[in-house]
Amino acid sequence: MTSELLIQAAQVACILWTLTWHSARAALGVFLSLLRPQTWIVESHEGVSFFLGSVVHERTRPIRNTFTYPLRFAVVDLDSPPGWFTGSGQAGDHLTAVEARARCGTNGRVRLLTVPWSFGYAQNPISIYYCYENRNASTTTDDEALKLCLAEVTNTPWNERVIFSFDPSGQLVPKSVHVSPYMDMFGDWYISASDPKQVLTVRVSVVGPHLVNTYFEASLTAKLDTGAIRARSERAGLRRFLTHACTPHRIAIFIYYQALRIHLKGLRVFPQPGIEMIASKSVKVDSEVLSKPDREVSSKVDVNASSTAQRRSCSVDSKTCSFSTWRTSRSWPWDA
Repeated sequence: MTSELLIQAAQVACILWTLTWHSARAALGVFLSLLRPQTWIVESHEGVSFFLGSVVHERTRPIRNTFTYPLRFAVVDLDSPPGWFTGSGQAGDHLTAVEARARCGTNGRVRLLTVPWSFGYAQNPISIYYCYENRNASTTTDDEALKLCLAEVTNTPWNERVIFSFDPSGQLVPKSVHVSPYMDMFGDWYISASDPKQVLTVRVSVVGPHLVNTYFEASLTAKLDTGAIRARSERAGLRRFLTHACTPHRIAIFIYYQALRIHLKGLRVFPQPGIEMIASKSVKVDSEVLSKPDREVSSKVDVNASSTAQRRSCSVDSKTCSFSTWRTSRSWPWDA
């Protein structure tokens, strides 16, 4: 009991320190940025398109809680990304185009929906890889089709991560990471994502055990920010700077504020179950729920010494396999 209280106290202290440290860095960064002429001028980078929209979270049971926040984010061409994406180190936090194509079995472009780092801070609850297939051996974007997507989901504050593939038109997948301490791991996700053209949508619903009705839904709806389509919020003119700078910090504030609201409503807290249990549950859903009746599916979970896990699911009548990979917390007290 004493050790559990110590870990919980350390986790709270970690959250408070992280919020304080990065808020101070952001405040200093904003102040210094306002003194630089580059902030007032709209930059332009090839290999990226910026979208402007909103995120909606709606929980219907056991209590009702809904909130919305604005979001400006990037869709990066991973085959020819902008300089800031590689120069900031953010590229190292995601898959490469080659890795994404290998997982999806595609031969075309790979685009990544993500929130750019801001003043050294990253906060991406979900990133989406759009994997395209070129038809008729063509290399032009006019002759390509979105074939498969990858979701890269990271939970806060544990910083665990899962990457899995899904059909962009919509697919039921195992709930593969402990995103919220106010939800158990018995549900599944139904996820869909439209091709990011002039507009885009991403929807994730939590479906109860045994395919019971949806009780939580998160959605992102956005359109191209045509006024500054190639510019980061910190380099897209003063108006966008004031309304959208420090987007990762804003996301973190929304997450913790809503968690506090839910906690004060008396919702039960579910402990972190661990990656091995989650991966095993994912295999069970693969075989019992997601596979088609006429296709046998073999699944295997490996947990190795580096505290990562991988699920491999292969259909007997197909030469291709899909993979879900997990990354665990890498530092105390989150790995305790």
